[in-house]
Amino acid sequence: MSNILYVQHSGQTLDLSALEDLFSTVGDVDRKSLEINPLSPNATMRGVFEMSSVQQALDCATRFHGRVINGHSLSVVSAKSGMSPKL
Repeated sequence: MSNILYVQHSGQTLDLSALEDLFSTVGDVDRKSLEINPLSPNATMRGVFEMSSVQQALDCATRFHGRVINGHSLSVVSAKSGMSPKL
């Protein structure tokens, strides 16, 4: 497993600070970045978050995968597994 999370959101806007605040309720966010995938049909926002531990990353993925923000669901997956947690 990895302490890196990939976060996707199909909305046009995604606030990096809001995601950091959300994830920091589970643990420490060591690094973060946010990018727009211009090749996706809806200009999908994608965040990369590094948590302090693998367990924190797993807890974030389990807790926040599928959460609706601004009318759109988040996809939160582990970088190494590439698999979504079971809801």
